[in-house]
Amino acid sequence: MFDDDPLVLYLSLHRYGLGFYPGTGAPEEVGEGRARGKSVNMAFRQPGMGDAEYRLAFERLVMPIASEFEPEFVFVSAGFDAARRPAAPLALAPTLT
Repeated sequence: MFDDDPLVLYLSLHRYGLGFYPGTGAPEEVGEGRARGKSVNMAFRQPGMGDAEYRLAFERLVMPIASEFEPEFVFVSAGFDAARRPAAPLALAPTLT
């Protein structure tokens, strides 16, 4: 929807590969045309990625990229499939630390 809009920055941290739905969000998917580089997919390919990995991704990638972009609005879509539970693809703690 926004792949070619340079006014929109899309950042996503998610489990990727091995048949995970919806099958999009590869690191190579970076936007198109004038918006190349405005889609950032941090695709965790290993199971069990948790708090430490997400914190590092936020500190080293998400916040620097977002700060440079200087957004007027931030919309958050937070899926709950990353929460630590049996058979979860990721292992985030249910509480903030």
